[in-house]
Amino acid sequence: EPEPLPNMPCCPITGFPMIDPVVAADGHTYERSAIARWLTTSNKSPMTGSILPHKNLVTNYGLMSTIQEAAARSKSTARNPSIPSRIEV
Repeated sequence: EPEPLPNMPCCPITGFPMIDPVVAADGHTYERSAIARWLTTSNKSPMTGSILPHKNLVTNYGLMSTIQEAAARSKSTARNPSIPSRIEV
């Protein structure tokens, strides 16, 4: 099970960093499990309150890529603590 990373965007439903971000019909990004659970009892956007035209969820590939890159950097830094995770200028 992937772990949420600090400083990553938080799901507006859970308030926690996202691991599996998806875009709902309202255009907002949520953690997949949180919005899927929301949609079992509501057809409205948790952000806007508007009725959603559909309940399809699409992976937010841009954010997913950022999360995966940050996870890879985090693992690399954990294995090699002497290597800085970013260079200060």
